[in-house]
Amino acid sequence: MLSSIDPDVVKDMKITASNNIEDLLNKINFKNKDVYVIPYGGNVVPLLEED
Repeated sequence: MLSSIDPDVVKDMKITASNNIEDLLNKINFKNKDVYVIPYGGNVVPLLEED
């Protein structure tokens, strides 16, 4: 996920977050995987609420 969100917030959802596109692309293994680009993805990713 290309975002300024703290990576620890989304790691439990198995989402890799980075605010730098080059770093993000270097972290991802694209071999034999489908990739989805979701513009304005923040509108569809759930946020965890604190109790």
